[in-house]
Amino acid sequence: MHCRVFFSIVVLLLAVGCGQPQRAAPPVSPSHPTSGLASPTAGGASPSAASIPTIPAGMGATSFVLVDRTNAGDSSHYKLALVGIDGRLIKVLTPEEPSINQSEPNLGSPPLVSISNNRVYYLDGDSTIGFIARDGSKGLATTLPGGPQKLVSFAVSPDDARIAVAIFDYASGGPSVSIIVQDLVGGGKQVGLYTSASNAEWPVGWVQGKLVLAVGPSQEGQPSGFDPFPAPNPYNATGGYQLVDAASGQVLDTIPSQCAFGLLVARGTPCARSGGGVGVRDWGGNTTWYTKSTQANFSTREALSVDGTVAANSTANSVGLFHNGSKADSIPGVTGSAVAMGWVDASHLVVRHFNGPPTVTIVDTKAGTSVDVGLTCGPSTASVPCTDAVMLGTF
Repeated sequence: MHCRVFFSIVVLLLAVGCGQPQRAAPPVSPSHPTSGLASPTAGGASPSAASIPTIPAGMGATSFVLVDRTNAGDSSHYKLALVGIDGRLIKVLTPEEPSINQSEPNLGSPPLVSISNNRVYYLDGDSTIGFIARDGSKGLATTLPGGPQKLVSFAVSPDDARIAVAIFDYASGGPSVSIIVQDLVGGGKQVGLYTSASNAEWPVGWVQGKLVLAVGPSQEGQPSGFDPFPAPNPYNATGGYQLVDAASGQVLDTIPSQCAFGLLVARGTPCARSGGGVGVRDWGGNTTWYTKSTQANFSTREALSVDGTVAANSTANSVGLFHNGSKADSIPGVTGSAVAMGWVDASHLVVRHFNGPPTVTIVDTKAGTSVDVGLTCGPSTASVPCTDAVMLGTF
């Protein structure tokens, strides 16, 4: 029996000479895929890839995605839920965990879920990528080369045209990691971006046609001290991010771990520093630290607002709001121990409460009201409230 702690996110690695990571690999012919990727099956026509928009920021969002990898001790499955802004459960699925996650002592680090502008994609078992559409319908998007010794992770572009795939190969103990990008439907235009026998990176999002890679260990760590999470972001990117060219793998920006404190949004990624203080790093590589934010010195997770100007972060009074030059030490509707996970829109904030059993709550920061999310986990014959649900984005 292996330990399942909180939540994770997954994928990567492939052996190369001298163990050094390799980037900007030459394009791979779609008819001779060296990665072993299966050609995607058509799960509906894909929109044109003429222009790839930014990471969905929650503009006009009416729902969000929760994932509970612990699933109340059911180690063979995880819980995936599409939740309305009113707390209503729109769709709840229980996909199968990959084989490698059921046999290793810890879960793999990369996510098993990716959100585009039109669908929520999820890994079901070792290789199947399913999707949920906005109307609640679901289907098969593609298959990936996972298996008993291979863990796959992925990020689909916002327009559903391209998919970045990381493969963690444990055949030699490893894992070794490789990352490629190809068309979601048909598997064409395949390009190799990264290989390494020792350093793990995996795709977690797209921004303005570029790819965001998480950096960290191949398997998630353990929570420590008062921190309920194994990492300060839902991607397990303990080493920060690399922003890379999606066609060549060239690194365009190296984002440090102090700017990997929550969900990625269209404007950038939230930052927090030791001793107190929060801010934002935009996708142009500029970091802005907010004045009057030193009270935000309990950083475990940080939620950057839809427009990228307000950071919700833990304070001595539970959760506070920090803008550059202003602050609110507490939010009406949030009391006791809580951690901000993400914004759905300009006023609705999703938090995890820890006053009793961990509970996901949607807070209307303007009205000062809140509603708990009634998601249950575990085998269908013994369902209990989910305690380790983590927000992965808006939809």
